[in-house]
Amino acid sequence: MGPRVITYTDYERLMLMLARDVQDHIVPPDAMHRLYLILETSCKKEPEEIHVNTITMNSSFLIRSIQTGIYKERTLVYPDKSFKSEPLEYVNIYDPLGLSVLGYRQNDIIDFYKIAKNKKPDDRFLIEKVLFQPEAMRFFNL
Repeated sequence: MGPRVITYTDYERLMLMLARDVQDHIVPPDAMHRLYLILETSCKKEPEEIHVNTITMNSSFLIRSIQTGIYKERTLVYPDKSFKSEPLEYVNIYDPLGLSVLGYRQNDIIDFYKIAKNKKPDDRFLIEKVLFQPEAMRFFNL
């Protein structure tokens, strides 16, 4: 598994969101800190250069739990867009799963940590398929 890759657009939007959320004191500090570290350590690319199998903001993907074998279809969204709908569930970027998948690609195995201080992953997931990625469809403003 290579380094996380994110678009410059997602980087800029998420950094602005972090700056706003730090002042609001609504989001748990450990989630904001983890997102900040992800953003700073990820490889950044122009939206046109991002691989079609990379999970970016507003991407839909299918993951499978290595532990249980259960499949989940999710869409990674900004906090103000998160809501549940059948059969697709939207996952907030601050959610542990959202933080775990951003910037990874189809066929990557990710560690999922429910609690930030936990030293061992609660589960591991295989990113089975990226079902929709805005950049692949040339939706650069989504």
